[in-house]
Amino acid sequence: LVHVARIDGTVREAERRRLAEILTRRFGTDLDDAARLVQEAGELDHRSGDLDALIDLLGHGTDEPERRRILALACEVAGADGSLHEFEDGVLWRLGRALGLDEAALAQAKAQALRPAP
Repeated sequence: LVHVARIDGTVREAERRRLAEILTRRFGTDLDDAARLVQEAGELDHRSGDLDALIDLLGHGTDEPERRRILALACEVAGADGSLHEFEDGVLWRLGRALGLDEAALAQAKAQALRPAP
């Protein structure tokens, strides 16, 4: 998720907040722990740079609903600022395909992520 946020060269505050929200919502972390985890993940992403290996790890051992949730979370982060940069769109497409999901699943995840909040 941090890689998705960083792919356009800048992690915007909206993306940082969305990452923290996801961590607190999905894993029950508090905001301080979430911020620390985002920082550590950013450093790891910067050092590794091997998105394909990470995607390969994510895709193995997870069922289709979980792979769809991973893609939805990535879209949520990418769309946190209200738009998708072309690099974000490209990495989301790669992620979806590497997770074995079709174009319809990707389109649905992106549309939901960019839908204005009620």
